[in-house]
Amino acid sequence: EHCVGSSMQRVFEDLRRWKSKILREQGDAGLRQNLMLGSVPQRGGPSQGLLGMLEHIRVVDRQASLDYRFRVWKMLERKVNEFKDEEEKEYVINPNDLESFVRELLGGQLWWGAMSEFLYKIGFPIDKELPPGQNEQPATRSNILPRATVRLEFEKFSGVMKNGGFLPKDKIFDFLRELTRADSTDGGFGRIWKSLMIKLMQKLQICGQVNVDNAGSAKSKKSKGLSKNDQQAESLADLAVYEWPRWLKQAWGSKAKAWRHKDDTTSDEMKPFMPKSELYAFLQEVAFNTADQQQDTRDFEGVKVDDDYDNWRKVKDRDGYTSSIWSLRGKVLMELRGVWQECFFHILDKMSNPVTDRQKGLLLFEICRQDQQKYLSEHPMDPAIAKVEREGLVHVNFLFFWLRKNLVQNSGECSLEVLQKVLERCELTLPRIVVTSLYHSARPTENFQESWPLRKVSDLEDRIVMYLVKGLPAEACESLIFDVISVPSLQDISKAELKHTFRSIDNKLGTNGFLEPREIKALIVHLGQAGMNYNQVLVALKRLGCDFPEKQVKEAFLLLDTSGDDLMDMPEFLGLMDYIIVRLIPQEILRVMGLEPQQVVLRLIFAVLTLMAVFLFIFVSLGAFHVEIEMSSQSSASGASMVRAGLALLAVVALKRDASEEDEERFFKNARERLYAMMGVTHSQIDARRRAMGISLGSIGRPGGLAAGSKGPGKFKMPKGKGGGDDDGDDDGGDDD
Repeated sequence: EHCVGSSMQRVFEDLRRWKSKILREQGDAGLRQNLMLGSVPQRGGPSQGLLGMLEHIRVVDRQASLDYRFRVWKMLERKVNEFKDEEEKEYVINPNDLESFVRELLGGQLWWGAMSEFLYKIGFPIDKELPPGQNEQPATRSNILPRATVRLEFEKFSGVMKNGGFLPKDKIFDFLRELTRADSTDGGFGRIWKSLMIKLMQKLQICGQVNVDNAGSAKSKKSKGLSKNDQQAESLADLAVYEWPRWLKQAWGSKAKAWRHKDDTTSDEMKPFMPKSELYAFLQEVAFNTADQQQDTRDFEGVKVDDDYDNWRKVKDRDGYTSSIWSLRGKVLMELRGVWQECFFHILDKMSNPVTDRQKGLLLFEICRQDQQKYLSEHPMDPAIAKVEREGLVHVNFLFFWLRKNLVQNSGECSLEVLQKVLERCELTLPRIVVTSLYHSARPTENFQESWPLRKVSDLEDRIVMYLVKGLPAEACESLIFDVISVPSLQDISKAELKHTFRSIDNKLGTNGFLEPREIKALIVHLGQAGMNYNQVLVALKRLGCDFPEKQVKEAFLLLDTSGDDLMDMPEFLGLMDYIIVRLIPQEILRVMGLEPQQVVLRLIFAVLTLMAVFLFIFVSLGAFHVEIEMSSQSSASGASMVRAGLALLAVVALKRDASEEDEERFFKNARERLYAMMGVTHSQIDARRRAMGISLGSIGRPGGLAAGSKGPGKFKMPKGKGGGDDDGDDDGGDDD
């Protein structure tokens, strides 16, 4: 009801206009008279009351049969009886409840007006609705069902008859199946009609565009006065009235089944529907000349098209050119009928001359056909091409010569794809948007009346030269660096690094595809600067064994690249190393050992909770003992309790103190292990280094001294043989007894 342009919306618009007109012309009394049930409809007589109102708002067709109108009248009788006011004795609807009555009557159901509009929109072969007052005429196009015939089918459908003249929306597919005379092999909604077949052929790209823009004539007369979008729209309703050429009509007639109204035995049979079981045979007859098929393939002179299409054969004429193409289907060879529009578009696409606009592509196909007609006028003794021309297609042999003339040998014009490939062959890299802009700014060709998006090569040459006068593209800069300047410090630069630097400089002032002189200077200065980029820094750290997250290294690189040139010179690199040693290494160690601020806070909370539990345990334990001391005052008893609590607390602290040294040892051990892992070294390498430096293998680096052994922190052991000292750590200077 609230959908713009829907049948329900139009019903309520007509209902409001009808109500306003009756009130204006007949008053309240006249409106009440028109809202009464009225008498039983009679043959030939006008409908009265509510039934007449439904005819006026086009819910009931004025040409409906008497039996159908009687069923609708009986439905209205039941609905009015349910809907009228309790104190009302007559069968009449309150004017204030009129819209609610119609809404409930039509809710979830289709009446004939809505059903006919639905059929028209899905391209069903039915005559279009005529203006009011105009009598129906027989269908003027082949296989188009008369509107009156379809209406009779609707009125006599079992789902409509059982529901008071209206079709429930869940019975639409059942109605289509019965209307198309479908059987069990035709699926859920029935057989195929022509507009659906055209859409299927377009989807499969098999003759789906043949004569599609010619609805009975060169240009559809109904398109006059419509917008451009409406003229180009190919709805199913438009496809239903398109006229096929004679050979397509014959193919349809050979596979479609005869149809006739159940009660009509005098009219001619029509063939508007095709069983789905005949789809493959129909498409095969459309694509191939089934009349020219060969059963015996032993003497066939064709050769394979290629290894990928080994079931396709081509026959060459005496000059060595392809004259026909055949397909081997089982044991039967069938000749390809010709080149239709979709094949034409695909061939152009494979030759890097695609057709982006379908309408222009169809116009180009017609130009090719016109050239084929000119060829036939000069060579009338070519029956093969004449036959294909009559079918609205292009012969394979003629298309070969036409493409060779207009594409291969036409060096004065080219497409956008060809221009891009030429620039790639010339090693001239320009952004795609630049190439596209240069192409579309060039002068179009005049040979094909703008139906083919080609541009003049001479104009493109001038525009590319004028564009590149301002600077050098990437390949020219590469030649300048490696061949012209020949600076030793620039010879070790890779081409990938040069292209990356070129793009970074080009993107700063807009992507143009070339560098101006001042940008070329910046390129050379940037390449000549000593330093390491981010990737080189990352590789260097990994080679040093420093396994840091790339995100942290990236942040450090951006933080310490003070010059903003994306390079690390020596001072910046030293600062990066300081940052890694001072910030990243401690952070990583603390993270692994669980000593980050968040982790420390959690540990402190856990420690506080543990102490509270210990104090609670001590308090409960002391309360469980009742020490009876005779002749003691209350103060002495409380003092004794405090003494016991203090002793217990000292015991806990002592236990904690004993465990602290073990925790400290474990802490330094974990820190040392993580530091070794980050630096990529092992214990054996550290021991070998210590032996080389003359340090004891038992030394363990800790704060407070160079080495710390079992004698506690801050102790240093002199190595054997050094300074005449012994190895026991005493200071008597003698031997170790």
